[in-house]
Amino acid sequence: MAVSPIPSLLAPPPSRLSSTFPRIYSALFPDVGWRPATLKSGVLLIFAILTAAAIATFQYILWRSEQYGAVIYSPTSYQIALLEYGPLTWGVLYGLCWTSIDHDFKRLEPYFQLSKPEGATAEHSLLLEYPYILTILAPFIALKKRHWVVVCSTLVLSLIMFGVVPVASTILSKQNVERQAPFNISHASLLPMDSQPSNLSAAFSYVAYSHKFLNGSLPGFIKPEYAVLPFKADGNETARSGERWQARTTLYEGRLNCTSGIVKFELISPPNDYQKHHRTTAFVASNPNCSVDVGKEWNIFTGHIDAAYKSTLEVAHWKNDTQCALSNTLFGLWARNPDPNKYHCDDCDSPLPCEECGVNFSKYAAVFCQRVHEQQEVDVKVDANTGEILEILRYPETKTEVTGLNTEHWDSLVFENTYTSATANFNVSRLVKNTMIRTPSVEVVDRIGWGFPQPMSRLKLNPAYQTLMENYTEQEFGRDRYPINTSFLQFQSLGTYALANQDDLEELFDMRVLVGKYNEAYRTMFAMTFSLNFGISLFSDQSLPTVGTKMFREVGYVADMKWTRVIQAALSLVLGLVLMLMVLTWNRQCQIRSNPGSIANAMAGVESSVLEEFQGAEFIQSKVLGKILKERSHRYRFQGQKVTVCIHGTDKAFRDPSTDGIHAVLSKPWELALMAGVCSVFIIIALIVVLSISYYRNQSQQGFPAPASRHVYAFYASYSPTIAATLSESYLVLLGSFVSLLFPFKRLAERNATIANSLAINYDRAPPHLLLFDAIKTRNFLLALLSVSILLANVLPVALGGLFHQSEIDINISGEAILLGSLEDLDRFNAAVTSKYDMDADYIYASTGERFGFKKRPWTTDDLFYIPFVDANRENLVRSNYSVRTLAYGVNITCEEIPPELVSEKQSVGEQWDNPRRPLEVDSIIYYQAGPNNSLPVAGASNEDEENPHDNPESRFNYSAPFQYNEDVPANASGYSVHSSPVEFLATWTKWKYENHSLTQNNHTEPSITYLSKVLIYCSARPRVVSSNVHIDSDQSGEVIMATANEDVSLHNFNASQSGLFGILGTFHFMVDREATLSLKKFRDDPRPGNWFTFLVHEHAREINKNFDLYSYPQQSIQSIEFVYKKMFAIYVQVRSQEIFRQLKADKPKGTTVPSSYFRREKRVLMRPVAFYVSVFLLAISIPVIAWTYASLWRAFLVHSPTTLSGMYASFYASRKVLDDVEGAELLGSKTRNRALRIQELGNKYEYGWFKTASGEWHLGIEREPTTF
Repeated sequence: MAVSPIPSLLAPPPSRLSSTFPRIYSALFPDVGWRPATLKSGVLLIFAILTAAAIATFQYILWRSEQYGAVIYSPTSYQIALLEYGPLTWGVLYGLCWTSIDHDFKRLEPYFQLSKPEGATAEHSLLLEYPYILTILAPFIALKKRHWVVVCSTLVLSLIMFGVVPVASTILSKQNVERQAPFNISHASLLPMDSQPSNLSAAFSYVAYSHKFLNGSLPGFIKPEYAVLPFKADGNETARSGERWQARTTLYEGRLNCTSGIVKFELISPPNDYQKHHRTTAFVASNPNCSVDVGKEWNIFTGHIDAAYKSTLEVAHWKNDTQCALSNTLFGLWARNPDPNKYHCDDCDSPLPCEECGVNFSKYAAVFCQRVHEQQEVDVKVDANTGEILEILRYPETKTEVTGLNTEHWDSLVFENTYTSATANFNVSRLVKNTMIRTPSVEVVDRIGWGFPQPMSRLKLNPAYQTLMENYTEQEFGRDRYPINTSFLQFQSLGTYALANQDDLEELFDMRVLVGKYNEAYRTMFAMTFSLNFGISLFSDQSLPTVGTKMFREVGYVADMKWTRVIQAALSLVLGLVLMLMVLTWNRQCQIRSNPGSIANAMAGVESSVLEEFQGAEFIQSKVLGKILKERSHRYRFQGQKVTVCIHGTDKAFRDPSTDGIHAVLSKPWELALMAGVCSVFIIIALIVVLSISYYRNQSQQGFPAPASRHVYAFYASYSPTIAATLSESYLVLLGSFVSLLFPFKRLAERNATIANSLAINYDRAPPHLLLFDAIKTRNFLLALLSVSILLANVLPVALGGLFHQSEIDINISGEAILLGSLEDLDRFNAAVTSKYDMDADYIYASTGERFGFKKRPWTTDDLFYIPFVDANRENLVRSNYSVRTLAYGVNITCEEIPPELVSEKQSVGEQWDNPRRPLEVDSIIYYQAGPNNSLPVAGASNEDEENPHDNPESRFNYSAPFQYNEDVPANASGYSVHSSPVEFLATWTKWKYENHSLTQNNHTEPSITYLSKVLIYCSARPRVVSSNVHIDSDQSGEVIMATANEDVSLHNFNASQSGLFGILGTFHFMVDREATLSLKKFRDDPRPGNWFTFLVHEHAREINKNFDLYSYPQQSIQSIEFVYKKMFAIYVQVRSQEIFRQLKADKPKGTTVPSSYFRREKRVLMRPVAFYVSVFLLAISIPVIAWTYASLWRAFLVHSPTTLSGMYASFYASRKVLDDVEGAELLGSKTRNRALRIQELGNKYEYGWFKTASGEWHLGIEREPTTF
């Protein structure tokens, strides 16, 4: 090798270079003799570099995992396979690379020992058999003999087999990782103050009502105490399930600062008034100049005390604004009227005569509250899908008074029953007379309930409002219309909402309790105003940061620090050992010139003097032979390409006195014993059985429970199976080594063997897994199959290491549930309406709730209400989703458009009015021919206008409108009865126009009505009971996750009466019809919905068809009517379910016990089917291979196993003819030697058997045929 000199300014003289470089070169690259490429320093250096690169790669993987939370997120199927099996596959390939190196170190160790200048004893040379020892035992044996090269090499292999490969399967695990990422957002903004009166209605109050009384959910970005300004992600970004957003925004909250008040009574006698009156006045206790009138002036002689309690919460209108500096103040009163039967003049707190004394309150609590509206910047974390507020961080230094809210308009909505706006989401605009407002002798016009919610149903259900009623006279409207003990001066307002759920009315006389109720209600109602659906619009607000942080859980592959450090430690040890091997082998001499390993090589490479030491070796056992060789203490050396004796020890004959010199004992390695084969096959079969049972149980039990510790899971799910797989591979390697070693001897034992197919075969050049082609070439099919099996066995660690994985799934567990209702409960329930004024409005508010972002009602789907149930085992409540076969109640409704041929129209014109300028009255009626003698009026139009100065002007016919609209939904049909079955009704929408036609006769105008569109629908509804499997959410709050209707239950055994499901349907329909009737106005120029029912129909249809209107799409109207009617009925049953099913109120419910199953979401250990089948297949195919191996080597045919040089020498020490055939072959290279041996065959055949030497001695070994037996 030529070495170029390094350029230098001070170059030495040439003569000196010529003598120096050879010495340097020889020192750096000494002549150490022949060695295979795998043992050269370059290969070891490459392996060391690869090991260092692997350490660095694992460090990068760990750094990336810690830096970003995972190595990779949301991987593709290809990436998943790479991440699941890549590290383990690398570990297996890494191990295979070292296996070849380790194989050469172990097989050549005897020659390295023999190449020492001082030689080596038989124990350290002729008796070495490292390639035929289990890998796990080799390091200990080498350590005992102080063969440091073999110690290092086998330790590297052990570290790879039992450290690197198993741990490689554990360093990456699939997890739901918590992530954070910035994203651009847009903030919402309050509507301009001047546009709020036309857009902000009292719709927000229904959210508060549903939340407080009906367990309804809240809109996003709202808490009962405050609201935050909503924001959204820019662009079309879709939030993931469970994603959270965090951003800087504005918090809005309102509260009340209250002080006590004093109520006084004043007698007033206006001039020329023939009756005396009294007036109630409330004063601020701390400021008597601030006073308000309480209610109205009353005639003191009426003797009328209408209710036990009186209440109000209203904006304080000061009697003397100039003397009162307080502004933005509310006045609240809770008072107790005296008992009329016990009232005496002594109770009159006045110096006036008794007949002039007013009726004073026997007890009261009066408060004056100033409203505080504040805003401040906050960092808020919300659920990205629902807007639910999860965490909030306030910045008190940014707190200021709320700006941007039209307080005057808000007051009118909350305290004064003003209903002015008609937004897109809440768009009914028609005015009607409201008979439910209870202000005496005052006729109030209500916008069909779109102001504050109607609280009567809540008050009726509260027992506290049913007390003390017997001692008071009925109100002007009758107690059946006002069945509570309290007179609320503002009935549909914040004050009633605040006190409706008070359990003890007497507690309200404690000002702290009263103020607490008012403050809680005010905070909630103020917060609801800022809901995205009502008070704000969404667009960018530049005053707030436009970047937020999204937090979400995403599936990613995470590097485990502990296991990564373990594999790095193992690789570091490997690196250190490889470097040590480079040092140990750098100048280590090996005098052989080519690959040893064949029998011929062993014959040619030993001197006759050494073979003479083995006289009689075939008549003693292998252990005895080894013992004698050790006791002789000869030192052997490889010199002149032959093993020679360099130092003689003692001479000890091999013959055992107990032997006769004729009989030899055949033997084989214990690893090839039949019992070892049976045990190995049994272990493999047991492993297959265990895997199969585990897989079957894993599938049937939906996985195994996941251990709490990830490291425990990694140990039993990855580390242990991989260790077992590597041990099985090591076992197959050992079998392959023995088969490759014994094959030439087996050929010789079968006789007629040539040198080429016996003595010259060298399987020792490569490890067993690389002998496939050599085995096929020599027709050693067992070895070929073993080589393939070993290669496949290296796939087994990959399959077993990836067999288990963790995943969160729903597991199904059987149990029992208690149904809290039955058909019998329904049949006993009397659903009759006791009064035409007894209105249950809750179901309407709940039905409409979803249009404002409320969640679905519990225990309901879009068409059914399911009988609630509880788990018989209460321990499972929190963790389980339940599936139970129960009964569901609903309604079957069928709607169809009335055929045009059954529709007729009749128009009539009335008489001329006295006023010639007034148009003639015209009526147009549409009839439906329901039967041969049954013609029903279903719709009509008219310009009828009774001049009544008391009528609201907005109720008059608008002659200037281009079109008129008539809505009658639902309308009575033929034979209609509240409790009829089926319930029949009509739904009609007509669009028409009014025209005046000039006539020459009498100079009068004759009007006419022309219908532009007619939607006429007939519907029939019957109650429905369904047996259904229903899947309920984990906490049994009643959220229906999934329901499967099995079959309808017959209702023939139940009476169609006021009781049972028929009665409930009748009551429900009566209320729907009555609500529509209360909302009725004959003449409308507004095409928008006119009542709750049509509003829901309209909204549902618009979800399907954005261009829908009530007057143009009859088929879409039919679908939406059926949907809305079913849904409203299911909600109605749910709202009244506690009245129907009494067990719902019981502390310890009793009912029918039914089988159930619950689904628990938990992390489970699952088995991959592909990995399981691959593992079983690989294990199964190894069984016939092992069986063939032990069957092939069933009988022993050698005296000494040729695993060592001594065993090899013992088989041919007396074979003079064969030794003559291979004489001189030790001086040739392996390929040249083999070619020379084949040339020298000359037709000679060889065998292993008994033969007789020229001296007449019998020997057992290898000899040229013919031999003598």
